[in-house]
Amino acid sequence: MEFNQWMIVITIAIVVVAAVLFITVSSFSSSKVLNPASGKNSTVTFSEAVSEFRNTTQSVLVHAIPEQNVLLYNGRDVNIVLLSASAQLSQNLTSRVPNATVDGTALITGGLIYPEIEVPPGANLNITYINLQTGDNCNLLISTVNPESFASSPVQPSQQLGAVFASPDLPPANDSRSAHKYSATIDSVNSDLWYSSDCVPSVYGHIAVSTS
Repeated sequence: MEFNQWMIVITIAIVVVAAVLFITVSSFSSSKVLNPASGKNSTVTFSEAVSEFRNTTQSVLVHAIPEQNVLLYNGRDVNIVLLSASAQLSQNLTSRVPNATVDGTALITGGLIYPEIEVPPGANLNITYINLQTGDNCNLLISTVNPESFASSPVQPSQQLGAVFASPDLPPANDSRSAHKYSATIDSVNSDLWYSSDCVPSVYGHIAVSTS
């Protein structure tokens, strides 16, 4: 192959690679990022937090399958309350022993620990996150990107690519008397999401869009 032909081939290859990189970067850049300031911070008593947690569990719009650690939600508007809790509190609230925790912290919802959450296509997720830990600042990140891909990243959660919900760091609960709460809505969910907390960066849960 002559020199000019080689140059044409190399030029085409460079253009193709550049195009692929541009599409990849553009897809990440266009991922919806929810500014933590657009949510709502508040405080609740310990009993109010537990009541809110249990009320969503008892809703007719949610069906728990404990043996599979799965929550099935119905309806256009889905209310999910997630708690960061100690191993003992997690067991008290769910009657299940947390076996996937680090430093005694777990994320619990719907009476389960790190459950798979299934929601209808296009559902609006009304997320409430409450930190019931008494010793640590904790946050909640919900992302279109599997946490395994950024577990070692030094970037703060609110800056993570694909983030659709990123709470600020919530202070620890005050000796089980009051706790900090953050609420926001993720509109029209049509793809799978993953939820995690920096208190337990190596453990996460999955939010799946139901196909049935």
